[in-house]
Amino acid sequence: MGDIDEIQSLTEQGKIKNVEFIAVNPNSLSRLLNSTNRSGLIPYSFYLAYKNWHKQAYTVAKNIIRQTEIDLVHFLCPIGYREPGYLWGLNKPYIWGPIGGVQNPPLKLAFKASIATGLKVLIKSSINTLQFNHSPRIKNAFHKADLILSATSATKELIRQKHGIETICFPENAITNQMLISQKTINVNSGDTINLIWVGRIDSNKSLSLLIESLSLIKEKNWHLYVIGDGPLKKPLSFLAEQLGIEKNITWTGNIQRNKVNYYYSIAHIHSITSLAEGNPTVIWEAMSHGIPTITLDHCGMHDTVCDQCGVKIEISTYDKIIKEYGMHLEELIESPEKINRLSEGVNKCVEKFTWEKRVQLWTNLYDLAIQKRQKKNLMQE
Repeated sequence: MGDIDEIQSLTEQGKIKNVEFIAVNPNSLSRLLNSTNRSGLIPYSFYLAYKNWHKQAYTVAKNIIRQTEIDLVHFLCPIGYREPGYLWGLNKPYIWGPIGGVQNPPLKLAFKASIATGLKVLIKSSINTLQFNHSPRIKNAFHKADLILSATSATKELIRQKHGIETICFPENAITNQMLISQKTINVNSGDTINLIWVGRIDSNKSLSLLIESLSLIKEKNWHLYVIGDGPLKKPLSFLAEQLGIEKNITWTGNIQRNKVNYYYSIAHIHSITSLAEGNPTVIWEAMSHGIPTITLDHCGMHDTVCDQCGVKIEISTYDKIIKEYGMHLEELIESPEKINRLSEGVNKCVEKFTWEKRVQLWTNLYDLAIQKRQKKNLMQE
């Protein structure tokens, strides 16, 4: 909120055509509320700051509409549904999303990570469920929107079940042509060391312990894991790997520059995601742009993006069963590298569905649909 340097720089350089960027800088109240969040004093005060900022944005938008003919309003939010803003009140065709954050993390996996993690997820999930089901502002925003985009199919289904609204599943991220410069088809041979890559913040939500424990079941196999990132659980998990006898097979890079991250992608054969909760994480697109198949838990955005042609999905069940199944599939890929090669070919076919360039016409169609829905709604009210 208020971090406008990047988009302002792009517009000033003329890199974003047909766009007029109007900054809405946070007022003193928004800055005060957000400062307590950033300092950690009141962690969730951001939502109060963000709500206040949306009132500012609404005022600015009303003034724009008074001076300019506007055909459609699109609230492109930072994926979370919890702050719906006020732009739906502008009496214009209105599209909201992509939105997510509706689906709660698997509680049994959270408690397996630690009691503290489990309790934190339980409290957050309870609040999330109450807010999604009963918040008057959110209910109003859902029903005022002419078109809602859901970031995942699970979000789409939950909105349909609870609020009776049909939405369109549309991931919030995608792959650029620039990313595809690094695209390759993996060609790994029998006997080669299989390089796995895991990228992210090493915390309880990312659940890296699940992968480490899975790999401990196949410690005698020929593999090496590159963990890209840092976080509060790096030391405990490094100790866990040492206890399980696999520390020598793991490289912990810490936080590194983007060009170095791309280097590790370039030597990787399998990409792993173990997160308890996600939308459509950027790491999926990064791995796909390098032709790397992904093994992941079968939920969140991964459920929609990863298919049998380009990766492996592990069913959400008990922690112990997931570890065994994760390890079994990794062992199968390591012992039969031709399957990795085949999945990599599948990645390079699937990647075409997820490029930004393919979405240009989709956006045009969605905007036309939102306008048509509003026109139909207006006719019914006459």
